[in-house]
Parts: sequence; C-alpha cells; structure tokens
Amino acid sequence: MSRPFYAIRRRRAFTLIEASVTVIIIAMLAGILLLAVRKGVVGARIAAERQLLSAMSTGVQAFRNDHGFLPPLIDDRLDSAGNPVGSVLDSQNRPRVRDADFLMYAGTSDPNDPRYSVYALQWYIMGMLDVPVAGRPLDGATGPGYTEPQRDGTFAGRGKVYQAKFDVGRLGSRNKVNIVQADEARISISDRWGSNIRYYRWKPQYGADGQVSQYLVPRAVGDHRTNAEVRSAEYAIVSLGPDQRTDERRPLPTAGTVTAATDPAALDESVRDDLVETGR
Repeated sequence: MSRPFYAIRRRRAFTLIEASVTVIIIAMLAGILLLAVRKGVVGARIAAERQLLSAMSTGVQAFRNDHGFLPPLIDDRLDSAGNPVGSVLDSQNRPRVRDADFLMYAGTSDPNDPRYSVYALQWYIMGMLDVPVAGRPLDGATGPGYTEPQRDGTFAGRGKVYQAKFDVGRLGSRNKVNIVQADEARISISDRWGSNIRYYRWKPQYGADGQVSQYLVPRAVGDHRTNAEVRSAEYAIVSLGPDQRTDERRPLPTAGTVTAATDPAALDESVRDDLVETGR
C-alpha cells in the first residue's frame, strides 16, 4: 500500500560519530595544508638567502679581479652575547687586519680564534666605511664607493674611486643592516632569521713535500673530506640558517692526522641548515 501523498519524508541525519569523523578529516586536511604552506615559505626564504649570498660572493670575486687579493679579515670578534670584543680600528683609526692570526699561518695563531668577519664585506665590497678621519671618509670616498684598497686593509685615500661591488639595495626585506657602533663602522647585515652573515677565510697548511697537511676549513663551511668544492675554496659567505647555530669548534683533521689546530669530532648537526657560498 502506497504512502499518502501528504506523508512527510524524513531525511536521515548525521550521527554524532559521523560528524566527529568529518571534523577530524577536515582538521587533518587543514593541518597538511598548513604544513605545506609553511614548508613553501621556508623554502622560499632559503632560496632567496642563497641568491643573496651568491650575489655577495660575486662581489668578492669582482673585488679580487680589480685588486688582486681577497677582502681581508678584520678584528671584529664577538662574545657569546654577540657583543664586539675586538678592536676594528687601531689607534690611528685604520682597519685592524689580523689575517695572519685568523688564517692560522702565523706563529701567534690561536686555533680558537674565529676566521670570519661580520663587518669586512660591508667595508670592502659595499663601500660602507664612511667613518670620518681628518674630515674625510676612511675609505677615501663618500657613499657606496672606495679608493684603492691596500693589502693591509687601508685605502689610498686619493685617486680613482671604485664603485661598490655589491649594492645594499639588493638586500631582501627580511635582511637588516645593523649599525652596532657608528663611530667605528661596526655595520653588520643579518640573514632572514636574525643572525649576522659571516665572511670566512682560511689558508691550508703545507708539509715539506708541498702537499696539504691540514686544510683548516672552518666547520661552518663544510667537510673537506667529502666535499671537493670546499677543499679548493679560499673563502665562504655563510648564513647560519633557520636554527641560527653552527659548529664553532676547531677544523676537522686532514687524512686522520690530528694536530693542535684540529678536532677529530664529527661535524655537529647544527651545520646541516647552514647556507654556504664558497669561492676562491
């Protein structure tokens, strides 16, 4: 017997279990989407930071092509809190260069001294050394330019003015120019995660046979035992990456030979996200 035309057809409602399952599935999909978006943002930041380091390295190469040597390392060591403890300028207001110590080829070298600078690139490839001495900029030129640099870190102060090898206008919106101490031109540039970008240099030690006895590559740069590019490099520009940490210990030994300047312990996990641009 058919139901009356006026009978109300009841729709089946969701049960509490079905509604809960639906909510859980939607939450899971939203979580997956959020993770994908975050991963994409991190990936984009890393790619942008790599491009910045590459552009800085191009500037270092241009400096070397013009002047025949790499930008020197200056004494701008920082303490554990990030405060400067070195003297970037000497008593005559000249850049205090400590290549011999930091590159570990001098008898006075301390293996625990850092071999990087957070200010040098701003001075030598960006033309930001405008501290006035005797009424004129220390690099001999006002603004993003400099006069002929010398191997001791000073500038001619006269003659041809070279344009900066890197335009600070290329910095990303998340990079910051930090003026730590204006009267000494303590100017650093931070990466997208807030750590200072570092300019590393190193110099291998050679044995009596003319072969490399120790590469002395800073750990933040990588492992020379597995990376041929690191073995042949002479400098690196490094961002500490999202974790803002790196391995600060003495370099890895060469061919298993441990010396007072090296540490046999394996690289720390903190170097995994370091962004490194090497060159020579």
